[in-house]
Amino acid sequence: MVAWPDPREQTPRAPSRLRAALTDAFATTLECLPALMLAWLCLRVAESWHAALAGLRMSVLFGPALANDLLALARHGFVFLAGGLVLALMPSRRWRVLTLGVLWSLLLVVEAGLVACHWSAGTPLGADLFGYSRAEIATTLGGRTVPAVLGAGLAAALAVLWTLLLASLRAWWPRASLRSAAVLLACSVVAWFVVPEHFAPPAVDSEAGVDFLRNKMAYFVDRSAAHVLGEGAARTGVKADAGLPWGGKDARHPFLHVDRTPDTLGPLFDVKPGAPPNLVFIVVEGLGRDFSGPRARLGSFTPFLDQLAKRSLYFENFLSGQGRTFGVLSTLFASMPFGENGMEALGSRIPRHQSLLGILKGQGYRLNYYSGSKLEFDNQGLFLRGEGVDTLVSEQDYGPPHERSNYWGYADRDLVENTLQREAADSRAPRLSIIQTTSMHDPFTFPGQARYLEQVDRRLAELGIAKDSNPAYGAQTQIFASILYTDDALRAYFEQASKLPGYANTIFIVTGDHRLPELPMDTRIERYHVPLIVYSPLLKKPAAIKAVSSQFDVAPSLLAFLGHGYRLRVPQDAAWLGARPVPVLPGREPRGRPGGRAGAGRRPGGADCMARRGAAPRRRGAGLHGRPGQRRRRALPAGRGRLCR
Repeated sequence: MVAWPDPREQTPRAPSRLRAALTDAFATTLECLPALMLAWLCLRVAESWHAALAGLRMSVLFGPALANDLLALARHGFVFLAGGLVLALMPSRRWRVLTLGVLWSLLLVVEAGLVACHWSAGTPLGADLFGYSRAEIATTLGGRTVPAVLGAGLAAALAVLWTLLLASLRAWWPRASLRSAAVLLACSVVAWFVVPEHFAPPAVDSEAGVDFLRNKMAYFVDRSAAHVLGEGAARTGVKADAGLPWGGKDARHPFLHVDRTPDTLGPLFDVKPGAPPNLVFIVVEGLGRDFSGPRARLGSFTPFLDQLAKRSLYFENFLSGQGRTFGVLSTLFASMPFGENGMEALGSRIPRHQSLLGILKGQGYRLNYYSGSKLEFDNQGLFLRGEGVDTLVSEQDYGPPHERSNYWGYADRDLVENTLQREAADSRAPRLSIIQTTSMHDPFTFPGQARYLEQVDRRLAELGIAKDSNPAYGAQTQIFASILYTDDALRAYFEQASKLPGYANTIFIVTGDHRLPELPMDTRIERYHVPLIVYSPLLKKPAAIKAVSSQFDVAPSLLAFLGHGYRLRVPQDAAWLGARPVPVLPGREPRGRPGGRAGAGRRPGGADCMARRGAAPRRRGAGLHGRPGQRRRRALPAGRGRLCR
């Protein structure tokens, strides 16, 4: 008689074991998902607290912010559920829950880091990360501290996560089935293709509000995926047409065109043929129009520059070509396009090009660059050496009595003193000098900071502004103090520069690399709206110029001026993006030029910043040539009274 084995004692077959493992893995992930959602809520509350202190209306924004978080979960939920496949390898439910706890804790830490980057940069972090080297990322993050409210929010999030995960091990915790997990997985995949990335109700009336609503992790993932797949360029690309300054007929040199930039600066200066002027460019870190100059939205915290502007050509509606420092040199001195990830990001692969620096170097100009920061950051040193700059001064060229003010290097007053000392010792002419400041940059620390913190209240009183009229005046006092400090350093520079040899034959150009991002913006254009001050003893009379122009127009306009007035050799063909040869008549505003930079204030992946709400506008004009008193057809956005290297 044959004894048949009891089916209950048989070892389950492999397919059955696999099915059971997958069921447990998907079910555990779905069952524990509420713990992650509530932990994420803690971070959103901390973010909301910070935004409320900056003046954003949480009564309007908090609900939509939570809705955007749920929207992000719906679009990316399949990642969490599919990731649960790893849990199938775990021997028990306890191990599966502990594994989820570790992975989700890391996720919350990354989310907190992205929130901190948003607070610091003023725009959510996207594909920017791919455009920086490890050393540059270390420099940018070095010395930073986690804000107290964010640290508390992260601690609360981790506590909530682990408390609920441990509770999920109890028998009373609701259980999920494989079928419900499969249905949600399918719905999430559909949502990825159908549901929009985010939404903003009509009541959200500022860029700062829109950026607050975004789920920072979802935004980073979406932008990074677009960058890796090459979708960013396709989404923001501009097709060449007759409105652009190049014909595009030669595929090898698509930007090349005959340069017909007129000399519109010459009539404003007392030109002395045979003695080309010295040029001094002062690139001020973070200098924006909404806190500098007449009708500044936040009031002007640059009293010296305001005085200097009254003795200068002052361009009220001037635009930078980038939202971060990395592009200012190639834009200002070479009028170069942005490229895929920023022209200077190409490093040694930057294509051969013409520039103001190279052209003047070939005609006897001595080139000097002064900074108190790291020369190699953003490949600036590589770019400047390629242009033939003779003197490069950076943080390694300072010594006692100067002391580092923070991880970026030396403060602006030290920079001014070092520059004046070197310029006095080398009076060879003609020369072109570049002075690049850094003190108006996070962490906004500099010598004598306490004195300038006190000056913020005095400046508000001088402007007739109540400190409680805007939360930023109290919450961002350090930033306003740094603006006053840099303005004071520039005052000291000009006072001493007037005693240097060749001062009477020098033209000073002062502009911002971009508007500092830490003060929240009403509109995206504020990130690029910077002043331009052209001061010189050669100037016949001061003038306020209202025509819209940009940093792309500086190099071709100055070369037209030097070529016409001083007979310097100027290339007949050029690849400038700026200074279109369209005459500007009094009372007539230049027509708009499409496509500015696709770099969106973001280093890589041209879609990250400007492209979200449109690139910084470009205007079809003849460069720096607007006539005094010219009317504007369309004014730059004035904002609504609120406040992103």
